[in-house]
Amino acid sequence: MLLSLRRQKTMFAALGGAKVWEDVLWVIVALETAHPQLAPPEGPQLEYPWENAHGDIQWPARDLQVARALGDSRRGLAPRLLRFAELLGQQFDGMFP
Repeated sequence: MLLSLRRQKTMFAALGGAKVWEDVLWVIVALETAHPQLAPPEGPQLEYPWENAHGDIQWPARDLQVARALGDSRRGLAPRLLRFAELLGQQFDGMFP
């Protein structure tokens, strides 16, 4: 579905514009990259702690870049993505008949 979404950016102008669109794509890629079946065993993962290069144990909720970005209220990423998802849900059938 991500490939389909990437090709149809203009369809999503009504869902928040270019900034929201780039945020959505960044979050999707970051989550896919951190999925345990795709992430390297020694690197950041969405579900499991990992050990960094200095031997420190890191946790997804605290140390995963996408989790930190979504939790940063100054950045406003989470509300933009939630609004995008809400609008997509409302308009999905019309956009993808």
